[in-house]
Amino acid sequence: MKQLNLFGSIMVLTIGLFIGACEKGSLLETSSELALSSDLNRATPAQDLTLSDAHLYRGARGIPFKAKFFTRFTADRLNEVTCSRPERPSPNFQVGRGTGTHLGKFYTELSFCGGDGGVYSDTNGYLEAANGDRLYVKIDDGAVLFNLPEPHPVYDAYFRDPFDIVGGTGRFEGASGSGMTNSFVNLFDENGNFIPDHRTDHEWTGTLKLPKRNR
Repeated sequence: MKQLNLFGSIMVLTIGLFIGACEKGSLLETSSELALSSDLNRATPAQDLTLSDAHLYRGARGIPFKAKFFTRFTADRLNEVTCSRPERPSPNFQVGRGTGTHLGKFYTELSFCGGDGGVYSDTNGYLEAANGDRLYVKIDDGAVLFNLPEPHPVYDAYFRDPFDIVGGTGRFEGASGSGMTNSFVNLFDENGNFIPDHRTDHEWTGTLKLPKRNR
């Protein structure tokens, strides 16, 4: 990993946790056809779905869930993120695309707040299928690590943290579930320069639960 003084590392980290991996190669083999759309303003910020009707979950069953996608840091959307915790003051907004079981090709938006030492929290977002059905996700707390599990010529950092599925729309209404992220970040180019719209390659796996009425 490229060398960066401690202060610079912290500043970079709070700017861009969920972020990018460049197209030269990918541990996660993100499909090259998933180019980022030129119109990234068509979807609204994600919202958590409150689920108060316990009967909706009767008969719900867990099914394997897997999503492979990329996101890019999007500076012009930072004003949509509110960071209320003093120890996590730095907003971050990510947009991207991918493919997933039960979703097919999807568009995604994720936002969160970062702090010193690579920690982040209050991640909220959604995965939106081609027909507009959304699956809402959140991560309460996590951390980006610069010590990669193995050396790599592209990636500079990674994170593996629990996520929750917290509802949805359309066929995902009333959905729940959980899983783990497995995400690799490319923060610097081959000359050690910070990449403003840096990219992250993600592979999230877990279990999706759908109410009986949505099967």
